Amino acid sequence: MTEVGDMSCRSASSESITLSRTVGDAMVTCPKALQRTATVGEARRHFDDDHVHMLLVIEGDVLLGAIVRDDMTDPRLRDDEPVLTVSGLVGRTVRPEEPAGKVHARMVASGTRRLAVVDDDGVFRGLLCLKRSHRGFCSDADVTMGAADRR
Repeated sequence: MTEVGDMSCRSASSESITLSRTVGDAMVTCPKALQRTATVGEARRHFDDDHVHMLLVIEGDVLLGAIVRDDMTDPRLRDDEPVLTVSGLVGRTVRPEEPAGKVHARMVASGTRRLAVVDDDGVFRGLLCLKRSHRGFCSDADVTMGAADRR
């Protein structure tokens, strides 16, 4: 796997969604990320886990691409192709200063479960993860606990 090394995580609460909270307050700060050299085959293996809804390609601190399952449906895609050829950013990012409550409503209405959080310079800040119940956002602790439970 060409995963990026461990990102440092901070503690974040996911219990309440209020208009006073921002996306930056609610995001996961240490999601899995792929290097720019990752292939379609590697992405497919990650998507074998039904908990993975979006894969991120990050170089340094810049988000290069975001991949969702629907990007992988073309049967002509070869496993050895660079995953960046199928990635996109339009409609897949949100700014950290946006109100979490408003973004939550948009995500529920559109059926979106993940949004990459980037600043105005494209610097990656985190991943906003809507819980399966749609009642809140996942925290770093939720992600860590869920991964441990699946081992």
